[in-house]
Amino acid sequence: MTIVTGPAQGALTELKISQEGAKRFLVGLSWDPPELPGVKVKLADGPDDNAVSRVAHTLYAPFEFLRVFFLSFANLITFDMFAKRLRKGEDKAGRDKTSDAYDLDLCCYIFDADFLLKAVVETENDALFDPSRKVYHTGEDQGGMGGGDDEVVYVETTGLPHEYAHLFFVVKSDSKYDLSQFINPSVRLADSKTGDNNLQNKIAGPGKYNYVFCRVSRAGTGWQVQNIDTCVDEDIEWALVLPNLGRA
Repeated sequence: MTIVTGPAQGALTELKISQEGAKRFLVGLSWDPPELPGVKVKLADGPDDNAVSRVAHTLYAPFEFLRVFFLSFANLITFDMFAKRLRKGEDKAGRDKTSDAYDLDLCCYIFDADFLLKAVVETENDALFDPSRKVYHTGEDQGGMGGGDDEVVYVETTGLPHEYAHLFFVVKSDSKYDLSQFINPSVRLADSKTGDNNLQNKIAGPGKYNYVFCRVSRAGTGWQVQNIDTCVDEDIEWALVLPNLGRA
């Protein structure tokens, strides 16, 4: 992995966020979609500067229109078939090991001071908000076509339940592709008001499908962030694994 900005791996630093209003920060996940297939549509050159060429160009114009029309139509069909292949009819729990969708999911695991799991915020419709509704997810993005941050988790620290002491942010591949096969995957922790990054990492991981980004924890009246920056295995007990990473 590559740290774009922020503390070194394992290091703790103060979380810097605006102190007005909700004192909100965000974790944003982004990646680029694969290049879309298509049929090249090249327009014919214009006529030469002579009468014969202009007449020939005029006679050919209807055929040129039909050629461009059918090639453009073929492009639409190709794009539609490609887009359907990258969408899931049903997004089941766990990694979809057969899916062609370049789908990364952003999750937040919330623990109390004793590292007991209290809530999980993720892309499932019934898990987009924590019970307090102070931690919330923008929803699923299959393919990285959202532009900017494709998936975001917001945290309003004002009014956040006091028992919420540690928040871990995790990125998971929900497809047949491992983390190294995505295009420009990146995750950042930022002040929601200014957009300034406290931490930003590029994600990599040949043969890995889960990445633990960081931990945000209470520190007196403020918050600290720890750059965990670690890939972990599949089929793990997150409630047991994350606290050990956070205390490492």
